[in-house]
This record gives sequence, C-alpha cells and structure tokens, in this order.
Amino acid sequence: MKKATLYDVAEKAKVSPKTVSRVINKESSVREKTRAAVLAAIETLNYHPNSYARSLRNSRAYVIALLYDSRSPVYVLDLQIGIISVCESEGFNILIQPYDIASETLTDDIDDWLERTRIDGLIISPPLTDHVGLLQVLKERNIQFVRISPIDKSDISPYVYSNDRAAAKAMTEHLIALGHEAIGFITGHPEHNGAIERLKGYKDALSAANIPLDDNLIKQGDFSFESGEICARELLNQAVPPSAIFASNDNMAAATMKVARQKGLVLPDELSIAGFDDSRISRQLWPPLTTVQQPIKELAARSTELLINRVLNRAVEKTNKVFDCKVITRESTSVNTKKS
Repeated sequence: MKKATLYDVAEKAKVSPKTVSRVINKESSVREKTRAAVLAAIETLNYHPNSYARSLRNSRAYVIALLYDSRSPVYVLDLQIGIISVCESEGFNILIQPYDIASETLTDDIDDWLERTRIDGLIISPPLTDHVGLLQVLKERNIQFVRISPIDKSDISPYVYSNDRAAAKAMTEHLIALGHEAIGFITGHPEHNGAIERLKGYKDALSAANIPLDDNLIKQGDFSFESGEICARELLNQAVPPSAIFASNDNMAAATMKVARQKGLVLPDELSIAGFDDSRISRQLWPPLTTVQQPIKELAARSTELLINRVLNRAVEKTNKVFDCKVITRESTSVNTKKS
C-alpha cells in the first residue's frame, strides 16, 4: 500500500498542505473544526510525518537528545520510554547519549559531540543536570534544554522533579510504624538531587519520631547494584546490624537482598528491606519489594513536552512541574519481632 503523504491528508481534509503542517506542529492559529478534520484525516490515512523532509523545509532537525549518566539501567530505560512516547506523537526523533560525570574531559567531549550532531535540544538527566561545565557549553551554543530533577532550581531552564524528600520520609515512617528503629540507609549518587532529597526525608522521619540519628547506619552508594552490595555488607557486618534497610533505589535494594540471603537471613522476618522507584525488578524479586513508586516515565514525558514546546516556539502557561511519589508496600517489610 502506498504511504500517505501530507498532500493526501490535505486533500482528504479539504484544506491546504500548509494547514496540515500547522496542525502537525500544533500551532494555535488553526480553528478547532479545521484541526479536527485534519486529525481525522491523519488517523484514517495512518499518516506519519517525515521528520527528515520537514527538517529540509526549515532550520529544525526534529531531533532531540537525552544525556545521561546513570548506574541504574532500568532508570534510563524508563526515561527512554517516556521520551519516545512523546517524540512519536510529535514527529521527532531521539538520540540517547551516555556520559561519565567523573570524566575529566566531559565538557570537551560533549562540546565536540554537539559540534558533530544536529539536534534541536537536550533533555538532561541527573547527575548531569547540575554539571557547571555542561550548562556553560549549552549556554554558549544557545541550545534549548530541559533538566530532570536538578539541585539548582533556578530559571536557567525548565525542569521537572518528584517529591523525593516527602516520599522517603513516608517510607521511613512506614518502617518505624512496623517497630524498626535501627534503620540502615543506602544513599544514591552524591551529585544526584534525588539522592540528596531522599537522605533528607530519611532524617526527617527519624527526627519526627525522636529516634537519634546514627551515622554508622548511613552508607554511601551510587545507585549501582555493586555499590548496594558493598553498602549492605557494611551494614550487616556491624556488631549490632539494623533490623531494616532502606535503599535509595530498587537496584541497591536488590543487592541488599542478595547479601542478606548470603548471610542466611530470613526475609522479612530477620531483615526488612525497602527500595525506591517501583521498577520492574521490585515485583520480580522474592519477596516482592516494598518501594516508592516514582513516575519516571511521566517525568521524562513531561520534560519532552516542555522541550518540544520551546523548540517549536509554542506558548505555554506553566513550565516547571513536580510529580508525586507514593509508598508501595509488599512482602519485603514486616513487623520487627526482635524489638524489645
């Protein structure tokens, strides 16, 4: 079957090709009746805009990129799913570009990549969101970008984030309500805003419950499975180990389960474990993981909408947005039977 063209859509909707283009680009000047007719024609003909052809007609590439440095592959995958869902509906393509924030040549590497790549804008995920060198390069090149969960919430760009602090506080309160007081905490990457906020939430809950903060129960991870193993081993090898461990993501919580089983602990009777993200792995573990549901795909989708709106010069009422998280209780946490 012949692939439908923009001109086929225009003919079926009884409008000009220019009007079809304006509808595709979501320009506000099109009357609603006309817009509805064009959208109906697009659906009937199964028409998909050709981003390459569109880029030849104007200065846009109809390509955006995701820059990331994450020790959690599941997190990056969910970001991609959220971004792609919007790109497909908008007729944009997406490039996925990883970088190591610890690299001494990070700024130069990204600058070189931008020199060789034609894109309309960037979505930046943590911890790259607050890299001073990267942000300076983007400013000098005048490139549109949106940040996910930045530490710096100034107006240098639109941004989206979730209420990690409140969510971590709620999870810690859940463990306290089960009778746990010696609660180990495994932090995430120290330059990741989510990790910083989750640690604050953990401390908030302890303070509210008048439980003294024990620095020996806090271990520095980086969101990777490997760092979770190291931290969990340090916590569980203490003379008096915690009765519960709250890891800053599901990846490190899964590693904690591994270490606990290696030590012969019965879960959750002898150790309660909680995570953060509600990734697929949280439901595949045994016992299923109590965790915080974070709307990663929604964060990514909203950041993509914000970026494309800026690229296409659309007028929008509000840019920055905060997303709510919620505690999901499963079988990996239970009442502390050892509490005296």
